[in-house]
Amino acid sequence: MGVLRHLRRTLQPATPTIEVLRQKFEENPLFNKDRMTWSKKRHKEKMSEILLDFAEPWLEDAPDFEAKRDTISFAIICWNCAIAQEQGAEGNLDMVLEKLGHGKDFVKEFKSFAEPMLQRKKMLFADNKRFIMDWQYVEDDDCEHLYVVSTLSQ
Repeated sequence: MGVLRHLRRTLQPATPTIEVLRQKFEENPLFNKDRMTWSKKRHKEKMSEILLDFAEPWLEDAPDFEAKRDTISFAIICWNCAIAQEQGAEGNLDMVLEKLGHGKDFVKEFKSFAEPMLQRKKMLFADNKRFIMDWQYVEDDDCEHLYVVSTLSQ
């Protein structure tokens, strides 16, 4: 099974509405209401648009909705890994993948796919430190929408 298909099966995105995403976080026992703020304030750029720009070179080759969703999923994982690496968590990706039960061959294959995206994040989106908390990619009436919950910019 390929890396993208395996990740899609193990990392299915949540329900599409922001309210449902908000409820999901608030019901989580690890959620700390004193440290989390929900803001309706718009940033200069929407994180969904930034992510689509980030993944654009790979999305161009995606033949259908499922392939696009897989690509976005992988791009978000790479985006968050790049931010974690910038914050000093260099070896954590290997450790997390191995603890999830993936062998060294899977980790090696994953990293070969991830490296171009990690480099793209560092080169073109280095100033954006917003971590992706949850997302949903949906298809409605021949339109595709990406919904994203992220941390606030610092």
